[in-house]
Amino acid sequence: MHSIVALIIIIVFELFLLSQLHIPSCHAATLDALSPGQELAGGDKLVSSNGRFALGFFQTDSNKSSSNSTPNIYLGIWFNTVPKFTPVWVANGENPVADLASCKLLVSSDGNLAVVATTQAKNSSMVWSSKANIPTNTTLAVLLDDGNLVLRSTSTTNASSTILWQSFDHPTDTVLQGGKIGWNNATGVNRRLVSRKNTADQAPGMYSFELLGHNGPTSMVSTFNSSNPYWSSGDWNGRYFSNIPETVGQTWLSLNFTSNEQEKYIEYAIADPTVLSRTILDVSGQLKALVWFEGSRDWQTIFTAPKSQCDVYAFCGPFTVCNDITFPSCTCMKGFSVQSPEDWELDDRTGGCVRNTPLLCNSNKTAAGTADKFYPMTSVQLPDKAQSIGAATSADECAAACLSSCSCTAYSYGEGGCSVWHDKLLNVRQQGNGVLYLRLSAKEVLESRRNNRWGVILGASIGASTAALGLIFLLMIGIRKGKRYNLTMDNVQGGMGIIAFRYVDLQHATKNFSEKLGAGSFGSVFKGSLSDSTIIAVKRLDGARQGEKQFRAEVSSIGIIQHVNLVKLIGFCCEGDRRLLVYEHMPNSSLDAHLFPSSGAVLSWTIRYQIALGVARGLAYLHSSCRDCIIHCDIKPENILLDSSFTPKVADFGMAKFLGRDFSHVVTTMRGTIGYLAPEWISGTAITSKVDVYSYGMVLLEIISGSRNSSKQSSRDGVHEACFPVQVARNLLNRNIDSLVDANLHGEVNLEQVERVCKVACWCIQDNEFDRPTMSEVLQFLEGLSEVETPPMPRLLHTLAGGEKSREFPTFSTYDSCSKIFSSSGNSSKLAPNDESYGRAAARQAYHTDEVPPSAANADLSTPPSTRSRSSIPASSATIDTISIGTALAKNDKLVSENRRYALGFFETQRKASQKTSKWYLGIWFNQVPKLTPAWVANRDKPIDDPTSVELTIFHDGNLAILNQSTKSIVWSTQANITANNTVATLLNSGNLILTNLSNSLEVFWQSFDYPTDTFFPGAKLGWDKVTGLNRQIISWKNSIDPATGSYCKELDPSGVDQYLLLPLNSSTPYWSTGAWNGDYFSSIPEMKSHTIFNSSFVDNDQEKYFRYDLLDERTVSRQILDIGGQEKMFLWLQDSKDWTLIYAQPKAPCDVYAICGPFTVCIDNELPHCNCIKGFTVTSLEDWELEDRTDGCSRNTPIDCINNKTTTHSTDMFYSMPCVRLPPNAHNVESVKSSSDRLKDSQFCNGIISFEYIDLQRATTNFMERLGGGSFGSVFRGSLSDSTTIAVKRLDHACQIPQGDKQFRAEVSSIGTIQHINLVKLIGFCCEGGRRLLVYEHMSNRSLDLQLFQSNTTISWNTRYQIAIGIARGLSYLHESCQDCIIHCDIKPENILLDDLFIPKIADFGMAKLLGRDFSRVLTTVRGTAGYLAPEWISGVPITPKVDVYSYGMVLLEIISGRRNSYTSSPCVGDHDDYFPVLVVRKLLDGDICGLVDYRLHGDINIKEAETACKVACWCIQDNEFNRPTMNEVVHILEGLVEIDIPPMPRLLEAIVAGSSNPTCTSSSFFGSIRESL
Repeated sequence: MHSIVALIIIIVFELFLLSQLHIPSCHAATLDALSPGQELAGGDKLVSSNGRFALGFFQTDSNKSSSNSTPNIYLGIWFNTVPKFTPVWVANGENPVADLASCKLLVSSDGNLAVVATTQAKNSSMVWSSKANIPTNTTLAVLLDDGNLVLRSTSTTNASSTILWQSFDHPTDTVLQGGKIGWNNATGVNRRLVSRKNTADQAPGMYSFELLGHNGPTSMVSTFNSSNPYWSSGDWNGRYFSNIPETVGQTWLSLNFTSNEQEKYIEYAIADPTVLSRTILDVSGQLKALVWFEGSRDWQTIFTAPKSQCDVYAFCGPFTVCNDITFPSCTCMKGFSVQSPEDWELDDRTGGCVRNTPLLCNSNKTAAGTADKFYPMTSVQLPDKAQSIGAATSADECAAACLSSCSCTAYSYGEGGCSVWHDKLLNVRQQGNGVLYLRLSAKEVLESRRNNRWGVILGASIGASTAALGLIFLLMIGIRKGKRYNLTMDNVQGGMGIIAFRYVDLQHATKNFSEKLGAGSFGSVFKGSLSDSTIIAVKRLDGARQGEKQFRAEVSSIGIIQHVNLVKLIGFCCEGDRRLLVYEHMPNSSLDAHLFPSSGAVLSWTIRYQIALGVARGLAYLHSSCRDCIIHCDIKPENILLDSSFTPKVADFGMAKFLGRDFSHVVTTMRGTIGYLAPEWISGTAITSKVDVYSYGMVLLEIISGSRNSSKQSSRDGVHEACFPVQVARNLLNRNIDSLVDANLHGEVNLEQVERVCKVACWCIQDNEFDRPTMSEVLQFLEGLSEVETPPMPRLLHTLAGGEKSREFPTFSTYDSCSKIFSSSGNSSKLAPNDESYGRAAARQAYHTDEVPPSAANADLSTPPSTRSRSSIPASSATIDTISIGTALAKNDKLVSENRRYALGFFETQRKASQKTSKWYLGIWFNQVPKLTPAWVANRDKPIDDPTSVELTIFHDGNLAILNQSTKSIVWSTQANITANNTVATLLNSGNLILTNLSNSLEVFWQSFDYPTDTFFPGAKLGWDKVTGLNRQIISWKNSIDPATGSYCKELDPSGVDQYLLLPLNSSTPYWSTGAWNGDYFSSIPEMKSHTIFNSSFVDNDQEKYFRYDLLDERTVSRQILDIGGQEKMFLWLQDSKDWTLIYAQPKAPCDVYAICGPFTVCIDNELPHCNCIKGFTVTSLEDWELEDRTDGCSRNTPIDCINNKTTTHSTDMFYSMPCVRLPPNAHNVESVKSSSDRLKDSQFCNGIISFEYIDLQRATTNFMERLGGGSFGSVFRGSLSDSTTIAVKRLDHACQIPQGDKQFRAEVSSIGTIQHINLVKLIGFCCEGGRRLLVYEHMSNRSLDLQLFQSNTTISWNTRYQIAIGIARGLSYLHESCQDCIIHCDIKPENILLDDLFIPKIADFGMAKLLGRDFSRVLTTVRGTAGYLAPEWISGVPITPKVDVYSYGMVLLEIISGRRNSYTSSPCVGDHDDYFPVLVVRKLLDGDICGLVDYRLHGDINIKEAETACKVACWCIQDNEFNRPTMNEVVHILEGLVEIDIPPMPRLLEAIVAGSSNPTCTSSSFFGSIRESL
């Protein structure tokens, strides 16, 4: 269920009641009490003393009601301060009054409250009474501040405490804060909620909500008609009700349960007394908690039970189907119509539907002999109260049994036998897996068939064509051609493709994104359900520009790979600016929710260990088994999801980085989460997959301890020690392991496993990446296949543990330092691509700095260009902070703020190569930072050539000015309107330079904060002074050494939206915006909400409108700039590293900055530098590019022949294709052009499958000229794409005429098309035009294994053969154990093993592949495969398992060893039985003679141990009994030398061959011949 806190901002539920209620007039009395003798007339009301609630008469329109055409008048209580009329209690719900003027409320003669109506005959009748047992007639009715109407005695001494009756004891459909649900044991009152009849009728409805368990376990239950419970809170366990654990630990809302001798009840309380709330049992039967939001002027739902509307019993009434995805949820069954449309309009659907045509139940047949028929309703949840017919043993008998009874309305026949239903059908639900046969009159069925005839024909035609494509192959069809898929998993062939969803479908599936599962920096995740009941998680990426990159990264990584330990991407939506990703739903949420819960069950050690193994398997696959190494870059517990069996799934690939197999390192921008960042992120060096290993190690430590690595840990003596990674490293050395484990496990752990995990974790977090294991090695360690030694303590942890004392930061404890490094929750920071140095803040002891020593203050140091490195630090002759009249600041002088943080003076920048002299500027910089870092520049556009001739002084007009003494001119001036003749300039502690009246320091004439350059100071304002018209905006530098006005600007949105923009200077089109301010943060920067470094504010009043931020710790040294590249960046100064560390950047991707690279360039986010010239162009100004100013871009090398287009000496201008690029803006649409020249249809993001046109493949293969090979289903041709990629095109001959051909086409695409492994062939694309079926693969330059083994003139070495054997085993292991579904290849043979240029094997030809769900161990299928490689179970006809591939692999392995076919003989039917190689191998193994088995062409150049291992493995693989064969994962471990293997027995089949004939080769040939006959 939802967290209530998370839900508060999600769902806005529009109550239909509101449009039909009239707010009574408020001209009447506003007293809160009614005394004897007083009356409350129709137009009057009582108002509680706080003004929140009102009591009076109100009316509803009943004109639409089928039962009444006159208004209904009720006495009730409503929210007086809410503009939408919202009743919370109704007195006379069952007995409304028709005339408002005739009714009144009074205290009757017996002391009770009563509603009295006067008839036209002046007769009075009592409409309603409190009916309390009143011992006195001196009573007073008071409406309290909590909305409770009480009747109390006025005669007692303490009248206020004597309540004789109260409305809280008699709730209707609403309970307010302070109200109780439960029993009063003394009076017997049972306080419960009862829904209203409909949105207009206040009479009691069909649903109730009450407390059950008067004398036993207590729970809250919702029931239908007081007899059919449909939702329960679960039993109270002492802290919360078991089914709603989210009610624990809430700071703003609490649910309290009280049980004593007098009462047993529940009540809720809200911490903030100003919040208006209510909990109702609405007309639909759902319990809802709502809160009034003044901003939206509406009630917002924060809790719903049950979550699904269709879970409410009989919500739609009889003969209906309920569908949670559609709206409205209820529809009539076939042959039925709504019984009362008026009631349905008022949200009362309990009357359901009625039959259109009566059944012929009496005669059972018409005169024409037509009986009642049955209409099948597929994919439904069957109704309840079924009657089982045991005598019916078939569907026909079940149907006949139903027809034999007039009251039978439906039947179903399945695995549970025959079930029939009589009379009304209730609770039929669309999301299900049953088939219900609905009984209808023959007339209804026949008319249905006639109406649907043409639709069926058309649908069948379209369906057949669509099915031929299988999944329509990934993203390309959905986006490029604009086609969409229905909201069901059935669209995917084999259930393994990616669906292109429509946005409206995902809206329906998620109920308009109502159930929020979580959120991150890029968007939110919502729970949904497809029409086939598949539960999904929909990630909605907020902000098209920010989300686009993550969208691409996710689809291009997880969208094209598959592993049982990676989350499955089901589909996507890409409509306009909307970007959504659809994943399989993980019912057990993420790992962090189980490791660090405030309450709930604790994960057992066994489950934790399996989670650690699973995550390791997933990462090992990403690093070692994908075609490209995929570095996840953000491994943390939040990104490890858990399915219903707690199988871990690595998720969130938005920061993933691809690393080609030809590369070992990659330079990329900072990404990840503090607390899990490897040191190499900090150093700025190229990264490898070892950054994931480091993160995994940190996660392992948290799995062990069950707490964040940053949290304080206690030793057994109660003393707080350092953070957990330090403890582990210490305790490993001291061999004290058991104290490290989560105390919640109470010692129920496997200490051997714990020690192993601790060692692995410490190896993973070694500082030097070369000391860390690979994830494959980690997996071997955790599986116990390899021993792991005790690791050394990482240097960083050694420092934290006290190995090295820091002189610079004596005030920080070990825990404080550790907390900085490993903090990862609550206030954690998630780093996105291009956060270049963010992680440095986490890997240092502190980011505070003390004053820089004088020697450092005058040092001439250089920094990277991004920090303006090539400027020299001026001397520090002056240490005052003011300039007054008569004083001046010369070249070598400076002002220093009182806190010594900032300095003002003249500084020099490095000159360009083309400049003869340096340029000088007056500016403010950080005085304590040894790297000169200007934060404000006065004369940015008027540099000084000769600094010896200028000085800063107070001019005669009172302004601050830079005077050139040699020319007697003003270089720069504050140009303020000075009203005093005695001014002083002061450099404040904030870095603000101000010019004030010397006599009155509060009178500020000018300040530098009003005229910022590229830096936004803490405490400064970004925005407008509405009085003066001043617009404070930030403008970037021109380049890294020139502070002149640059190309980009940061300012408040001039349109009036409360946000600020980044945009090109002098442009009105922003390239990034913060999103609107919501009172706490900007909507596109939710990380501002919990920032630990600064807080923010937004002010809009009559004088000003601005945004500002302030540091939470004044010791923090930070700066926020708009850099040369147009990115807003915030830096922290790290004293330990003596460098600025980037902690924030927007936009995240540099390439999102408009024109960042200039014209005729390509921007690539994941490369440095980001900008490259387009082919045929070169850099316009290399000098500017070196200074990071690339706005001039590139220029054409050769002019185009644009006038004549073709001359006698020049050829026509050509076009160069640039695939996989984002097109430039401002395109001109040429509608007259209908076709394009020869080009390929690119798939989305260039990582999916390409849809080729047949003519393209004709050209690519030169009309299918170069044939590479062929098979039973077609031929393979070599080709080349326009980008020179060599391909292999398989053309399936007569695919549509031969069922096997089309079936192979489907099988190939639905298997190899959606999986990826380095040892599986890559499917590039397909063609499906008319009867043509073609598949396009990557070309394998070394062809297939059979050609290398049996037909090549060259012999592949033993080492290559052994690696081929291991590669094939890895590929098969992935297919069998790591895919979402187990894939059985069914035709492993040398012809289907392709070899690339490095002889890496690739399993190919998946035309016979069989998918086996993870819930099944076997599958019954027809015989498939190739004689000589078929397992015995194929022949016996029993269901098969992946072990048939193991058998085939064993036969292939034997051929790899020998270099010949297993059935080969030099003299057929004449030779020795040893000519059949499998027999020979077994014999030689038993004799210990291995060398004679290996291909003689190798001349003995082999590894004997490897050859023996391969022979043993092969013989184990070909055992007759599948249970004796190893799994492919075990085969990999054996071949890698991780596991020893015994000598296998001779398989019985081989024994029969040996013993059955003196000429066994003929016997074997006959055997395999018989198999061929059977295929």
